[in-house]
Amino acid sequence: MTTIDVWPEYNVDNVRNALNALERALRELYGESAPVVMIYGSQARREADSASDIDVLLIYPGEIRPGQEINRLRDILAGINLRYQELISVIPVSKKDYEQRTTPFWVNVRNEGVPINGI
Repeated sequence: MTTIDVWPEYNVDNVRNALNALERALRELYGESAPVVMIYGSQARREADSASDIDVLLIYPGEIRPGQEINRLRDILAGINLRYQELISVIPVSKKDYEQRTTPFWVNVRNEGVPINGI
């Protein structure tokens, strides 16, 4: 019996293309109020492999409701995930909350997060 590798080969250009598509879609949807797109996790640490998702932080200039923003973005994310065969996981947050939250998760995200052009 042979084993079938279900994960495509890791391709950083494909990850970049998916993130660029996300950034364009956000600018179209929000205009001047578009959130800043940052990555964290294995992609930001350059430890990603073909099974890694893309952890994305969306930093909005004003106050938001994270669940509402995720719901607003679900069709965009689904389309990008299918087109590029990548799994983008987003966490929407206001700039104020991003800067002020002090739990270990947020401290870590601030320490390792990079703008999408950093990959």
